[in-house]
Amino acid sequence: MLTGMIDLGDPTEPGLINGTMQDARFRSPRSLALLPDDGAGYVADTGNHVIRFVNPDTGNVSTFVGNPTAGSADGTGAAASFNGPEGLALDPAGNLYIADTGNSTIRKVTPAGVVTTFAGAAGQVGIANGTGTTARFSEPCALCFDPAGNLIVADRGNHLIRKITSTGVVTTLAGKADAAGHKDGSGIAAQFDTPSGITYDPVLKALFVADSLNRVIRKVTLTGAVTTYAGSPRVEGFDEGLFANARFVEPVGITTLGDGTLIVADLVLVQLNANGTSGVISEMLDTVNRTDHPVGIAYNAQDGSLIATQDSLHSIASYQADEPRADARVTAIRNPWTTASPVPTPQQSIYNAIIETTAAPDDVSYPQGSGYAQVTISKTGTANWTGKAADGAAFTFSTFLDADLHIPLHASLYRNTGSLQGDTFINPTTQDLVNHGTPAFDWYKIPQPLSSTDRNYKSGFYRHALTLVGGKFTSNDLHSYLGFAPVSSPAIMKLDFTASLIAGFVQNFTLTKPNTVSIATPVKSTTLKIDPKTGLFTGSFKEGSPAITVPFAGILIDYEAGGDKSGHGHYLIPESSAANAPIRSASMTLVPIVGH
Repeated sequence: MLTGMIDLGDPTEPGLINGTMQDARFRSPRSLALLPDDGAGYVADTGNHVIRFVNPDTGNVSTFVGNPTAGSADGTGAAASFNGPEGLALDPAGNLYIADTGNSTIRKVTPAGVVTTFAGAAGQVGIANGTGTTARFSEPCALCFDPAGNLIVADRGNHLIRKITSTGVVTTLAGKADAAGHKDGSGIAAQFDTPSGITYDPVLKALFVADSLNRVIRKVTLTGAVTTYAGSPRVEGFDEGLFANARFVEPVGITTLGDGTLIVADLVLVQLNANGTSGVISEMLDTVNRTDHPVGIAYNAQDGSLIATQDSLHSIASYQADEPRADARVTAIRNPWTTASPVPTPQQSIYNAIIETTAAPDDVSYPQGSGYAQVTISKTGTANWTGKAADGAAFTFSTFLDADLHIPLHASLYRNTGSLQGDTFINPTTQDLVNHGTPAFDWYKIPQPLSSTDRNYKSGFYRHALTLVGGKFTSNDLHSYLGFAPVSSPAIMKLDFTASLIAGFVQNFTLTKPNTVSIATPVKSTTLKIDPKTGLFTGSFKEGSPAITVPFAGILIDYEAGGDKSGHGHYLIPESSAANAPIRSASMTLVPIVGH
């Protein structure tokens, strides 16, 4: 783990002081641009409205252009003025380009310090494409160059990625103007939410964007095709591992090491490896109040160090070369089984499991029912999953069983705007499925578009922990599976529907060996079917006046360690009889009353 050290500035004394590196002071610095040969570079001192120059050879810090008074004047040195400048990028000739965020313009500065407005018009906020000052931006905040010499702009306020040619022609590369959201696609079909950092990687041959409020890293091809590269939309955390399992809190800065490895400035530094794994590589600088907020990040190829601006700490920190690649290694798991070396016979089976929320019972913002899953393990280790989440969302996918009998689970749901994920474990003694716990088994769903017809938790729900328990399923004899063999006389069972938007109630039925289900006196017109091949049960009941049909679904499990031979699931009930009424999920169980 890399330990950072504050080299410039003092968190307790923000200000504008030039001089030695020890005496220098900054105010909310946001971005860096390093010269290619000696590690010297420019700093966007955003709170002071100036661009500073740091020369490590002389040990001095100076003001390159601008003055402490916010403005938009072109000119040379201190005669020029800026308004909260953030993004910086250097071209091969040494010209510095500045995202003058408060002015919504892009400025150009020659090596001699001559400042001109390259694109946009000061104070003129908009989304217009055009040439030079006819173009419009809204809070442009991050810059980089593509291989053709085009300047790429993260246009934060417009939620766009813009492109500016060397002659100043501005076009929109990707994103839907003034429409914050998360959507992969090409050009204007894609959506971002407050893109705040951008870099180009020469090995991956693509742009990478820190899509801050979506809490993900996006990949943008040079033709504008946008995909989600790492993280889960609007789900925060510090989880590591495969890119789909990675979590960010508020990624702002991003840079490349030039070899397909990306470094993201979140509340800590996160490394994204070219092999598809991520890892946290730094510790907090402020270990007491934990106010770290690295927003700009640069890689110094001269000594292999990382340099980050810390706006909340009013400082610039370095993370010395310590092979960050090693700190971001993630243990990989693989399928070791083949036809010649098959999965042990006891584990070649069907397993049934319930997926229960850990959300508080009175928190109706989360589905309160139980989801269910069935996984079939093949001779060669393939794990085929099928099931339903507690809100009725179906999933089907394949993973595998590893040598330690762990089974990873990752189901993308809601058209890739949510997921179920985690890692379960087969206990070889009891043949139970249990939570493995690393990474946490979780579930989330981001808010759905207004045009969506999805009535089940349309407003989404935050990532939250789940438990998954179950065991091996034996098909075609439900009576025996639930513990009533060898006597064949009917077993009295019940369906128990917990109170939610309804008054809870119980429906009795009998189960005659091996698989005959009968309901003598239906309560609320309850129906029930149990599939003896899978242990899945489905049905419905009537509720309200006028009556609406309420479906339910679940799965039978045999969880030996918990002594649980029963069924668990959910029922889905609209809040009203209106055709567009929101649908909520509540818990229900299938349990024995008397067995003979």
